[in-house]
Amino acid sequence: MIKVLFIGRPTREKGLFVLMRALMFLGRNSFSLTIVGDPPPELTVWRQRLHADTICCLGSVPNRHLPSIIRRHDVLIVPSLYENFGNVALEAMACGVPVVASNTGGLSELVRFGRGILFPTGNYRVLAAKLRILQQKKRQRIQMGIVASIRVRRYGWLQIGAKVAQLLTEIASKHPPKCENRRHTGHS
Repeated sequence: MIKVLFIGRPTREKGLFVLMRALMFLGRNSFSLTIVGDPPPELTVWRQRLHADTICCLGSVPNRHLPSIIRRHDVLIVPSLYENFGNVALEAMACGVPVVASNTGGLSELVRFGRGILFPTGNYRVLAAKLRILQQKKRQRIQMGIVASIRVRRYGWLQIGAKVAQLLTEIASKHPPKCENRRHTGHS
């Protein structure tokens, strides 16, 4: 059984419906799903369709508890229809959990860099196929998580701060401030 995690709002753009449709292809008792965030209105219907008592909705969780929740899962799914960056994917990779995500926005670059798995946005059949592979290949899942946790270290606050400082220094050296030589007379 593969332990699947979804973190996000139950809005259409977050793509939870894509994940639910993909899970229908995995088969009964082959997965557990944890949803972190407000419960989607369709939760009862999905549980019935999937014949799954293994769908758990934790509701909103304080950020400080997310790492321990993430580490208890085999994979984080980010099925967003659009995502600028994908902080939740970054958090999962930092925790050593592989990410399977939609190939959209900045999320695709982040997941590709972290050696996660991308699937065409909205394509639940391909997502199901990717999940089935990860379900069968535990060693690959573990390896993906280790690689991701190493690669995302470049997104730490110290590294980001150093890069911003370097960028500002470069900009300042190319465009020195223009100061006029005015004499202060004491009058306004």
